[in-house]
Amino acid sequence: EIDQSLVDYDLGQGQLSDAKKRKAIEDYAMVKAYLHYRSEGYNVEDTSATKPYDLVCSKHDEEVRVEVKGTQLEPDAITLTKGEVDHAHTYEGRVDLFIMYDIDVTDANGKSGYECQGGTAALIGNWCPDEHDLIATQYKYCIPSIQLQRLNMA
Repeated sequence: EIDQSLVDYDLGQGQLSDAKKRKAIEDYAMVKAYLHYRSEGYNVEDTSATKPYDLVCSKHDEEVRVEVKGTQLEPDAITLTKGEVDHAHTYEGRVDLFIMYDIDVTDANGKSGYECQGGTAALIGNWCPDEHDLIATQYKYCIPSIQLQRLNMA
């Protein structure tokens, strides 16, 4: 039998197998980031569905693009997509990394999934991840068809 804790968590930020729980944590972190930047006087737009960053925050002539991460764990490592890293490396303006960690997540007795509360907010301003801080955890392998040997499994 597979230990569910091995399925639910990987190194660092943790890879939750429960999509509803993962979504609740992401949404909670987004709300906290939104509230933080609004309290700093920014107009905030959610771009997470269409861009490789989560928020665009603007104030006067200033624009800040924000990548938001949420986790129940301590933030010793987080999971980033290639698009998030590429954007942070190539965008000439300011990119911030907002991390909401140590989030308390409880089951809402099946009513609405999960409820999040607490946690600690952290910010890396003018974020551009150094290559030596990035660890490849997946690769896409394009299989050469000439090397593929089909098996008869019937």
